[in-house]
Amino acid sequence: MKIAIFSKTENAEGRARGRELKAYLDGEGIESVLLTSDDCEGATVAQIEDLRMCAAMVVFGGDGSVLRAVDAASLANVPILSVNLGDMGFLAELEKTATCEQILDAVKNYSVERRNMIEVTDGEGIIVSALNDVVLKSGGQTPVYIYAG
Repeated sequence: MKIAIFSKTENAEGRARGRELKAYLDGEGIESVLLTSDDCEGATVAQIEDLRMCAAMVVFGGDGSVLRAVDAASLANVPILSVNLGDMGFLAELEKTATCEQILDAVKNYSVERRNMIEVTDGEGIIVSALNDVVLKSGGQTPVYIYAG
């Protein structure tokens, strides 16, 4: 089993919890890879292929971290398990106090809850996928929000 561990680049607490989980998994003989938002934004085909080898992606952070991680995870068809380090945690399964043992147990014994995603194509043929919403803006006009249902 291989597990991806994700946090936003600027989230020091998330990166620290990721390193803690990686050390724990190493001790359990489980391969893992640490990823940040810098690694996943504009991920290459090779990076996505490597991510496909993971059983799951553990995300440390708030809802924004989950939304950043979902792009790469969805391309690799890897389920996300999120540990809330933010304020709301609407997309989180586990609370901040979750131990490494609890996280590993959740990864080993999960059920998938599928979420709808939306895609928007711009005028140049670039497709953008989103989990929650897409904001469209045009030169000084009021933004238009499109929500996934």
